[in-house]
Amino acid sequence: METKIFLKYTIYRIMSALFLSVFFAVYICVPVYADQTMDDKIKESSQYVYNMNDNPGYTDIWNVIALKRYGYELSDEYTGLFYKNIVTYLKQKDWNITSTTYSDYSKIILGLTAVGVDARDVAGHNLFYYLSDFKNVAKQGINGVDYALIALNSNDLYEISINADATVQNSEDMMIEYILGKELDGGGWALSGTSADSDITAITLIALSSYYGSDDKITAAVDRAIDVLSLLQQDDGSYKARYTGQSVKTAESCAQVLTALSALGIDGKKDARFVKDGKSLIDALLSFSLEDGSYSHVLEGDTNNIATTQAFYAFVSYYRMIENKTFLFDMSDVALVSGEDIEIEEVSEDYETENDTQNEGTVKDEEVDASQDDELSKIESPSVDATINTDLTKENTDENTEKEDDTATSGWQFSGEDYLIDEDDENIMMTDNEHNNNIVIIIGIAAAIAGAGYAFIFRDNAAGNNQ
Repeated sequence: METKIFLKYTIYRIMSALFLSVFFAVYICVPVYADQTMDDKIKESSQYVYNMNDNPGYTDIWNVIALKRYGYELSDEYTGLFYKNIVTYLKQKDWNITSTTYSDYSKIILGLTAVGVDARDVAGHNLFYYLSDFKNVAKQGINGVDYALIALNSNDLYEISINADATVQNSEDMMIEYILGKELDGGGWALSGTSADSDITAITLIALSSYYGSDDKITAAVDRAIDVLSLLQQDDGSYKARYTGQSVKTAESCAQVLTALSALGIDGKKDARFVKDGKSLIDALLSFSLEDGSYSHVLEGDTNNIATTQAFYAFVSYYRMIENKTFLFDMSDVALVSGEDIEIEEVSEDYETENDTQNEGTVKDEEVDASQDDELSKIESPSVDATINTDLTKENTDENTEKEDDTATSGWQFSGEDYLIDEDDENIMMTDNEHNNNIVIIIGIAAAIAGAGYAFIFRDNAAGNNQ
């Protein structure tokens, strides 16, 4: 009888221990951010983004970056086709893909770096040569300079090329000083005007994130911008974008801010500065998600590929931060090899048209202020001077400023389609309170199982004594 009771005691003890072990493995060892809802959403989005195009090229750069940085298994055939299409596009344009929006080169640098191609040697061309003239980079305003600095810092091996023919030799210091000189009174940045814009402020923070904490001047400017972004956040945790003369809550604006915060190591779900009325920035971004893994541009809108791409890479940047990996655009962890030359094939007119129109949302050729040329030509030395920021690259005229407000402020943000603005703030993400409640329930269940086991033991023991 004692042997029987001992065996029962051992069985129930093992059952209780196993159940508690499972509980601690799931709820203690796995970080809170990896709850089932959010994990499922990012997996769904990764598959949706991958399926957007089986012939990836210039228009798919952000998708390829996000997929690679997420850890999605891309075949050599897929990345090889991507490289071939990029080089084909560059060669078709004779490597001169723009005369105004030089952030296009920055974008290509980031895309190729993500797949392990050294942007200093792409079929024998150093893409940083096209960012070596500060006059060209700054034609786009702060947006162009932001992305050039992001591209420069995407790998430790990169540096701006020396260009003897440059009107103004570009440099890392020059771009930093220019950006700092564009800071608005009270903090933050914008393409134009005196009010900080969440999208441009976020992108600028990404550009400066590499220097945060190591340079007092930059750190102070970043801290002011963080405070501004906290103030700009809406009561439901979202952000508004300026376009077509309106201020509308968009997935893209939320995505840009989440990406910027992740670059700075700030948790967009938990940091109190970015939680309003119990709604975090992540809650807000998830409110734009759709069942198939895509995202809408506005609440209750239809699937929008640009919104989907930006939401996906924002969550990738957040996951990488939580997992203590390098930032989304900090690809110093990627081994680089030179990009081989290829024989290009005849490219269809549709392919060229598709790539030429992908820049909707950027400052168009006719929107660039010609007066910038005179101001830029006044600089005779690559050395950094504080006066650069007030004299260099004047913002667009009033007429052009109105046009800028009609464009997407994040560079490659919105397409030209019309949107219906509806209101829906249903949150699909499990809150911390719900998570804590589940923990309490599981602990209760575990305790009940353990208690039941001991109750049977005591019952049998008592029965044995009576016998």
